[in-house]
Amino acid sequence: TGEVLLIKSLKMTLLLGALVPGVGHIYLGVYQPGIMIFLVGVFLRFVTDIFLPFPLDWIVSGIYWAWALFHLHRIYRIISGPAKPNVD
Repeated sequence: TGEVLLIKSLKMTLLLGALVPGVGHIYLGVYQPGIMIFLVGVFLRFVTDIFLPFPLDWIVSGIYWAWALFHLHRIYRIISGPAKPNVD
């Protein structure tokens, strides 16, 4: 009743999240998790660059990046509601 639900583009959401972890969350309006994911990602990248050798630091960052995208897609599905059947 009077509630407006703004559906954002899944492609744009995932693109933003893939470029910078946390930005896709902010685009969806989920600010607190988005900012935390961004800050943890920056901190994790900084720490792994200092303390881990080359291939391992990229692997750790890649796992975090993949988790952030998975979380973003899950949040998108929750916000956009249940999928509607495709009736042609």
